[in-house]
Amino acid sequence: MATVETLPDYYGILGVPRHVTEDGIRRAYLRKAWQHHPDLHANEPATVEAMRDVNAAYETLSDPVLRTRYDSHRTTIRVRPFDTEPVRVAPGDLRAPSTRHHHRHSREPGVLDAAILLLQRLTRCVSA
Repeated sequence: MATVETLPDYYGILGVPRHVTEDGIRRAYLRKAWQHHPDLHANEPATVEAMRDVNAAYETLSDPVLRTRYDSHRTTIRVRPFDTEPVRVAPGDLRAPSTRHHHRHSREPGVLDAAILLLQRLTRCVSA
């Protein structure tokens, strides 16, 4: 099984929701820069690493092209495997065919399963 390198949560680092405007990103960056700037907090060694994360988050989210690319990668990476969340199947649904094995019925996940699961998760993100 291949492992996927996950991207850091830049929205969480800046403390903003995903639908924030560019001005909101700039204000959040300035607020976090005051909290973690190494010149202001010289006695705390963790501030250097925190400031690196804040700078990377701001560079990515302040550029519209990089932000779109980041959002698309985060969406695809956040999808969990099929075995962690069951997919309910209605009779006559256009999904992967059932297989019969030892008198038990089981389904293999198909492309439509992945699309439906992704749409369900996106609607949860938008409604939250």
